Amino acid sequence: IVVRYAGKIAGGVVVDDGLYLPAESAWYPADGGLARFDIKTSVPAPYVVVTQGSHRAPDSWTANIAADRLTLVAGKWTHEERRTSSGVVLGTYLSEANACASKALLDVVQHAIETWSDVLTPFAYDRFDVVESGFGDARGGPGFALVPAGEIAQVAGPQGIASLSRLLEREVVRSWWGDLVFVDPAEGDWSDGLTQWCVS
Repeated sequence: IVVRYAGKIAGGVVVDDGLYLPAESAWYPADGGLARFDIKTSVPAPYVVVTQGSHRAPDSWTANIAADRLTLVAGKWTHEERRTSSGVVLGTYLSEANACASKALLDVVQHAIETWSDVLTPFAYDRFDVVESGFGDARGGPGFALVPAGEIAQVAGPQGIASLSRLLEREVVRSWWGDLVFVDPAEGDWSDGLTQWCVS
């Protein structure tokens, strides 16, 4: 089934620096169930779009693992990436001011993915991106984490990456508990508790 959708966005954040469209903003048609997504975007340069799934081309993303939500962000970022030995693509999307933090962020994410792949199961997603956000608190989606610009800027400070290591590890572990293994909200959010327990 192919669904093409056009309409006015009721929520989300649209500012000069970028765009934040969480599932709650109803920016795409959803019935509340699990779905796979194939997304093609068009944004003017220098903006770049990031969402969950495989990045097939500069303007196309495919989420082959069913998800209960879809978040899309766009911003003016520089992009760096590397591959783990198991083939997972790790990426950063950072402002020029914070681009120097890329290697440290990728090191933390790579270590977390390799560690938890050994403990749990192999990492199910083909990529994980750390995306600088000007939209409030840290958040995540399947295969990516939105991290406030101020927290990324601290990586160059005296505390270094220590200030972000736990946050990034939690977002990586959430790729299993909550993004891959779902919970029934009526039964409580045990996945968040299990995620916290894993990184404690």
